[in-house]
This record gives sequence, structure tokens and C-alpha cells, in this order.
Amino acid sequence: MRYIVFLMGLSAFSKELFANSAIQNLVSKVETRSRQSIEVVRVSDGKTIFSHNDKVLLTPASVSKLTIAAAALEMWGPQYTFTTKVYYTGSFSNGVISGDLIVKGDGDPFLVNEKISVLASDLKNRGIKEVKGRFILDPSLFDLETRDESREEGKLSSDNAYDAPISGAGVNFNTFEIAISPNESGARVLLSPFPLKGFVIANKVKLGSSTNVQVERFSSKDGRASLVASGTVTKDAGLIKMYRSVNNPHLASAEMVRAFIENQGILIRGEIGISETPKVASEILNLAGYPLDFIVKGLNNFSNNYIADMLLKRMGSAFPANGQADQPGSGTESNGLKVLERYLKSQVGIKTPFVLKNASGLSFENRLSAGQINQILLRMAKSLDVFPEFFASLPAAGRDGTLKKRFQNNEGKSLAANIRAKTGTLTSPRSVSSLAGYVKTPNDGLLAFAIIGNGLEGKAQPTINELHGFQDKLVSLLASGDYK
Repeated sequence: MRYIVFLMGLSAFSKELFANSAIQNLVSKVETRSRQSIEVVRVSDGKTIFSHNDKVLLTPASVSKLTIAAAALEMWGPQYTFTTKVYYTGSFSNGVISGDLIVKGDGDPFLVNEKISVLASDLKNRGIKEVKGRFILDPSLFDLETRDESREEGKLSSDNAYDAPISGAGVNFNTFEIAISPNESGARVLLSPFPLKGFVIANKVKLGSSTNVQVERFSSKDGRASLVASGTVTKDAGLIKMYRSVNNPHLASAEMVRAFIENQGILIRGEIGISETPKVASEILNLAGYPLDFIVKGLNNFSNNYIADMLLKRMGSAFPANGQADQPGSGTESNGLKVLERYLKSQVGIKTPFVLKNASGLSFENRLSAGQINQILLRMAKSLDVFPEFFASLPAAGRDGTLKKRFQNNEGKSLAANIRAKTGTLTSPRSVSSLAGYVKTPNDGLLAFAIIGNGLEGKAQPTINELHGFQDKLVSLLASGDYK
């Protein structure tokens, strides 16, 4: 079977491609420790410049995010905004709400401090001074399954931000922000921008000769969490900010939004509640989020897993195959994957099989080929209404996002300005490193390229740095024009 696959890969080469000894030499070296699916295509006419195993399905890691970025921009449009709404029950008179205050989430992936601050300020400007009832957060647009298999490990404890759970009313990417700064006895360790009721920080940070701080989040039985900060800071360390995924996104988001509202001097007498907005509730305020092009730039530039899978669930709610859009609980991973797969097949035109378990690429079970990724890149390049925003969302080599520290050697540095691409990395159970995007060349103009590399099963894994080195050399060779 291996020989059949190998021969199929060889059949993709034309005599012209075999003549490309510089690229072929690079590929032959890296394939001693990995399997690669590679395709380079000229954007102007779709001509293949180079291909190697371009139809072979491999794990793409975060290059999977290109699928959801393209679908979101095309289906919603670059200027679309998600809208968080505020309701109340009972009466509203003389600045007093007699019932509950309710914030209903719209699945906005970028509901962050700046937006929540505006919401709280607007409530004050609306004349609200006191809420006699509860503060309720309504995440009901999405289902209550906040963790897929790729995030399950972080449920009880986590020392990462990338495994943040997904919810219909998530705040700050469903992460805690921890601010650490040295003082006379050790360090100040605080939740930022406000302390949250029942969320506790254990400060074990000491002064030392170097700065090396760790923070781990542990879940409490009541749904809240404790954060343990340890390690050392130097006296001149300055302010350090670290981010950890929340355990209970509904409760943590509710406490954060409430803290912002109370900081405006609005008194809320009741407790926190998590429930659907009653039909008798009256809308008092709505808040438009950031436009989608801004959200997609955050998705691709920083490879934000939370944004990817929030958009996936939101898409499942907004574009159902049957029935009315945005019904309670309709924002599910399953619904989102159906919409995404429908887009890739019917609009992008991918006719060959592929596997998507999530949009973030956290799942090792995702399977795409370099040829399929390039179909997305070519479609975007020919769609003037969304291409400027899609292109701008990709990290610029050597300058920002996940490519900021790449292409920094002598050869790559002078060519980096011509490269924009999405990265992808997984380290377990096998090494995965991918790179896909666009490169400007002297003779062929703009090229679309996709490079997906997976370590070989049962063998010593290549390091991520080795795979990065191969990708950087190959794309730099394209940018130089010395590939013919």
C-alpha cells in the first residue's frame, strides 16, 4: 500500500517539476523523518508550479483555521457584527430595575474588556442605578457542551490559554488575565482588571535572581476556580501578564460582566444566574461587536483557537440547512461542521474527501491535503470583496503574529516582506507543522502555497524547528524566484 501511495505521489510531477532540483532536494531531505503534502500554484492562472503528495490527507493543525476564516468572510461579509443585548424584567423607573438584569450573548468571539466597559458605561448612561433582582447571563444561543475532546484535558486544571472552552456568551476569549509585578516582599498577583467573587489566587511568587513565573488554574467543586502562581521575579521585572483558560465559562463571564457594571456605580442586589432570557423581558440596550474582518485578523494572526470554534458554532446557528436561524441551542459543533463542510464542497468546490472535527485545528483527527488548502487560497484570491481582508489577516513573515520570529536568517530576512501565511503546530501524538498562504515572486507574480508536514508514525519525530526550517527555506526559495 505504501508503494501505491508513493507512485501516486510521483505521478503528480511533470518533467518540468522534476527539473526543479532545488525544491526537490529540500523535500527529499525532510521526508526522511516526515510525510509532506505540498503544492505551489500560480494565482493568475491556477498553474501548478510544484507539487508533492498534493492529494494526500495529513493533519494540518491550525492551518485548518483558513477554512473557517474563508467561510466566515464570505457568508457574513467583512463588516458584519455580532450584537450583545441587554434585557430586564419587572419595571424600570427612577433608575431602578425591580426585577433582573440580563445580558444575552450572541456568540461574539471578540467580546473583550473594551466592549464590556462600553456596555457598562452605556447602562449607566441609560440611567440605571440599581437592580433589585439578579444579574443573569444568557449563553443559550449555543449548546451547553463547552469542551470538545481537544479541550477536555483542561477541564480540571490548566496552565494554558489555548484550551479555553466555547460558550454563547464568552468574555475575554474565556481566559483569566493574571497581572504579576514585584514588590518588597515578593510579588503582587491579581486578577485583571477586577477581582471576581469566589475566584481565588494563591500567591507563591518570590523575589529571585531571575524571572520565571508559572500559573496553574484548578477547578473548584462549586464551579469557581483557584489560580496558583509560583516561581520567582526579579526586583526590576516590571508588569507581567499571563492568561489561563477558565473552567466554567458561564460563571466566569457572568462575574466579569457584573464586575464591570458594578464598577460604574450600579448596585446589583441579587446573585448570579445562568439562564435563557424570559419572553416577558424588555430590551434596554444592545452593543455591536467588532467587525468580522477585525475578528478574522485576530483569528489568523495569533492563531486563536477560541475564535475559530466560536465562529464554527455561531455559523451553525446562523446558517441552518433547515428551519429558522438562531434558535436557542442551535450553535453546536455538529451544526457548524455541517455548514462549513457544505461551504467547502459547494462554494470552494472541493470534491475529494476531507475530515474536519473542529475549526481550530486542535484535533489531530483533522485531515486536509495541500491541494485542498490551495483551493481555498485560490478562491479567496479571486474574490475581491473579501480577499483584502483575508490576505491582511495572515501573519506577515518576520513581522507579526505567529510568523514574527520566522524567516530571520540572512536568506529569509530580505525576502520576508513578500510572504504572508498561516502556521499550524501540534506536538502530540506526532509532530505536525504546516504553513500555507501567499508569496510574491519576481517572475510568476503571486503564488499560493500549502505545506503540511506530519512526523512518521512509530518513528523518532522531527522537531518543530526542523520542520520550520524546511518550510522557511522552501518559501524563501519561492520568494527569490530561483525555483526554475
